[in-house]
Amino acid sequence: MRTATAANTILAEWLKKFQNLRVDRASRTPAPHKPLLLLAILDFVESGEIATPRVRLMPELAFRFLGYWEIVAARGRSLGRVELPFFFLKSDGIFRLAAHDGLDAALASIRPTSIELLNRVVDYAELPDNLFTLMSDPECRRAMRQTLILGNWFSPDERAKLRVVLGMEGNFPIQDDEMALPTAHEEIRQGRDIRFRLQIVPLYGYSCLLCGVKVLLPSGIALVEAAHIHQFSKSQNDDVSNGMALCRNHHWAFDQGLWTLSSSYEVVVALDEFTEAAPNQLPLRAYHAHRVDLSRLAVYLRPSQKNLAWHRRQKFIGTC
Repeated sequence: MRTATAANTILAEWLKKFQNLRVDRASRTPAPHKPLLLLAILDFVESGEIATPRVRLMPELAFRFLGYWEIVAARGRSLGRVELPFFFLKSDGIFRLAAHDGLDAALASIRPTSIELLNRVVDYAELPDNLFTLMSDPECRRAMRQTLILGNWFSPDERAKLRVVLGMEGNFPIQDDEMALPTAHEEIRQGRDIRFRLQIVPLYGYSCLLCGVKVLLPSGIALVEAAHIHQFSKSQNDDVSNGMALCRNHHWAFDQGLWTLSSSYEVVVALDEFTEAAPNQLPLRAYHAHRVDLSRLAVYLRPSQKNLAWHRRQKFIGTC
C-alpha cells in the first residue's frame, strides 16, 4: 500500500509538471510542440521503440511527431520542427541532454536551428528514471495522455482529433468548450486518417511494399504514403489490414487499377491497358508476377483477402 501511495504521489507530481509545461504563448493559442512530442514519446515507450530512459532524435520519432502535428496544422504555422521541443524540454525538468564525446562545451552554447545540427552535438536526451517507469505503466500512460490532451495548448476540435488518433474516444470527460462543436464528423475523419498513416507507414518499415524504396528524412518526412485497398470513401475501413505503404507513384497506379495483388500476394499488372516509359527505373510491368514480401508482418496485419478481392473486382482494369 505504501509503495502504491508513493507511486501515485510521484505520478501526481509529473502530471502537474505536464499541466504547466513552459510553452510559447505569444500567439493566440499556446505552442503545442512540447505536448505533441511527449505524446509521441509515450507511443514509442508503449511500442518498445524507446526501451530505456534515453531518447534519441531519430527520424522515426520525428515522423510520429509530424503525424501529430497535422492535428494543429490548420493554425497556419510552418511545418512542425521536432528539434524545438526536443531541445527545450530540458527547461521543464523532463529531459537532460547528453553530448557526444568531447562536445560538452558545444552543448552549452548550441541552439536548435536544425535537427542535423542538434544531432551532431546531442547524443541523446535522458528522461528521469521515475518518469520513464511511470511511462512504462499503461494506466500512468493513459493519465499522462489525458493530461496532455486537456491542456490549453489545444483547441476543442484539436482535442477531438487527438482522442481519435489515440483511440481514447469516451475515455475521459468532454470539456465545456467541446460541447459547442457543431459536429464531430470532420474531426473524426481527420483523426482516423492520421491514425491510419501513423500505423501503416512504420508497419511497413517506411518502405514501399511494391518497389521497396525508402526515404525518411531526419525531419520525419517520408516518401511513402498509407494506401487504402478497399477505397475508404466506400468502405469506411481504416483497419491496418485494409492498408499498405506505397510510394507516391505506385499508390497512384494502385488507385487507378493499373496493378493489384492476387490471393497469394503476387503482383498482377494490367499489362495491355496502358502505355509506359521508364528509362531510368523499373517500369511497373516489371513487377508482374512478383510476390511482395510480407514476412515482416504478422498474418493478421497483412492485407486481408476480402479487401484485395474487392480491389481486383472493383478497381483493377486488367484481368486476373
